[in-house]
Amino acid sequence: MPPTLVNALSRPKYLRFLPAGFDAGEDGHNRTVMARTIKFRVAVPGYEWLSDEEIAVLLGLARHARDAFLIQFLAETGMRIGEALGLRRQDMHLLPDSRVLGSRIEGPHVHVWRRVNANGAFAKARQPRTIPVERDTIEAYSHYRYERDDVGHEASSLDARRGHLA
Repeated sequence: MPPTLVNALSRPKYLRFLPAGFDAGEDGHNRTVMARTIKFRVAVPGYEWLSDEEIAVLLGLARHARDAFLIQFLAETGMRIGEALGLRRQDMHLLPDSRVLGSRIEGPHVHVWRRVNANGAFAKARQPRTIPVERDTIEAYSHYRYERDDVGHEASSLDARRGHLA
């Protein structure tokens, strides 16, 4: 493992409040400790994750491209449903290089922001974050957009024919 990666896994942290029995050392030099940068949380007992086979079954049962995209998207990113339903098109940077869109992050990704949405969806996380996405999700989104545009076009032509017949 490269030393740069090892160094990125921990960072110095100053302990303002000391645990009982902790020796701060002479002049408090022991108050600075190395803390983990990435903290692993144990999932709440009782919750289970879907296996790859179960996700494939759900994708096979999806009746619309929108449903398949949501299943694929949630499975890949691990987002909460409220976060996914609160996304807007400007949050999705699905190009290999999104600098022309004003994003400084490389590769396809989505931005999760905490904000009020018209549909009532709400991100619990207070801090905005960026989640990378893979090719399968980008393709699912492309199919969804194609289906949505096609349905919208057919609905408008049906309305035009109805108006013409009336």
